[in-house]
Amino acid sequence: MPTTMDLFGITFIATCISVLPEVASLDVKLGVILPEDTIYEWSLKRVIPAIDIAIESIQTRRLLPNVRLIALTNDSMCSETIGPLRAIDLYMHHNVNVFFGPVCAYAIAPVARFSPYWNVPVLSAGALVAAFDNKTEFKLLTRVHGSNSNAADFFLDIAQNFNWTTLGLIYNDNRSGKDKSLCYFRMEPIFFKIQAMYKKETWYRSFDEVEPTTYDFEKILREASLNSRITLFSL
Repeated sequence: MPTTMDLFGITFIATCISVLPEVASLDVKLGVILPEDTIYEWSLKRVIPAIDIAIESIQTRRLLPNVRLIALTNDSMCSETIGPLRAIDLYMHHNVNVFFGPVCAYAIAPVARFSPYWNVPVLSAGALVAAFDNKTEFKLLTRVHGSNSNAADFFLDIAQNFNWTTLGLIYNDNRSGKDKSLCYFRMEPIFFKIQAMYKKETWYRSFDEVEPTTYDFEKILREASLNSRITLFSL
């Protein structure tokens, strides 16, 4: 079954194309930039079959009778270096009309910055980091999945409903060679939104799960009990 990203993406493209002047034939090239490695939820091996089903459905139902949708793939390797290079290759050598991906934050950031200059929209099930909320910088980026900011708003709605005002954060900061960890990015918008809402410092602690012996978890939990009434974990 097609994923949310694929259904939304193909529908988005179909809607855009449907308002174009009628032409004899038109090729629309989808540049799919995702990791090949199946350790990632949005790997090429998982997503491409869904995109193929979505394209076949459009052709079978003749939603765009004069349009041929072509999916071109490239392995982003979830890399801040390789991902943008794959995008440049698809833009320069294949003249793609839209990018599906990248998904990984460090891979998609440069691509989403380049895209307004290329006039090529970017659809992604990733880009969850709060920085991507900035539509001035990421003008043609459309995220088809709930962002970390959305999750923060959801949590704070719950906190307000139950009058939770003394909140703390504990998160795993295993960076896996990156500047910041996924858990950091999940906690970042919550941290700043709590401070903006309650006008006070938010207690937090981080740890690295691959080096558990270097942390006194009992001490961290004691500190949490002294500094917060509700503690949010990201592990």
